[in-house]
Amino acid sequence: MKMTILIAVRFNLVSPTILSELYSISLRQAKEHLNKLVKQKLLQRIATHRSVDGCVYICDRQGAKWAEEHMSVTVPFKRYKHPEMAINQNNIMHDLINVFLMLRLLHETSLKDENYYQYRGLMTEVELKRHLATTNIRIADGLLAQPTNEGDINIALEVEHAYKNPQYKEKILLRQLNGIKSGVFDKIFIASQKHEILEDIKRTNIELLETMPTRYNKKARQPLMTESDAELLRNAIVYRTKYCDDLRKLFYS
Repeated sequence: MKMTILIAVRFNLVSPTILSELYSISLRQAKEHLNKLVKQKLLQRIATHRSVDGCVYICDRQGAKWAEEHMSVTVPFKRYKHPEMAINQNNIMHDLINVFLMLRLLHETSLKDENYYQYRGLMTEVELKRHLATTNIRIADGLLAQPTNEGDINIALEVEHAYKNPQYKEKILLRQLNGIKSGVFDKIFIASQKHEILEDIKRTNIELLETMPTRYNKKARQPLMTESDAELLRNAIVYRTKYCDDLRKLFYS
């Protein structure tokens, strides 16, 4: 119950499929568990055809209040006459994939030691938006803290759910560069439910990082980015293919 409410509060939504995988229980048990929390007025159920489950669950006022007390962090809550207005319907599948992927990554262990976890904490997109007031830094889908010999580094997770045109990707790269330079994150993981989308993003990024240092921003009277900036991004971006098949099977089969 505690974990489910915290997921719903921190990510803004949760679904039976995600909890079934996370808790290693059946889909029926996951639905029963969530509906029990709805009866206790801790969660709200929202029917939607955009979810693989036909619904998603978000926190109710009591759930937000409970999370606030246990996390000692202010949890903003706004009640809507129509609860479905509390979430972006166009992003539901993307957001569910993101929730599942961040929780799965948090359980990744070292190949050398299965008791050593690769990451020690996370910050969701919802939480990141509250901390970043600036608009020139890319708001990632989440951050993962990875311990290293030199201290923790922050890894930004980007879930690419659909194809994007090069012009939009160019803007994303510039904001990701600002995020690295400002110290918000050090690496960028790009993941998708489809291998073809990842390949397209990789190809586009390679082309853009080759051409952007040669193109000038007329207003700033300087290149869109320097060669060292392009190299910084090349070294920071990692294309994660490991979970493509799992995501596709779970959310699209």
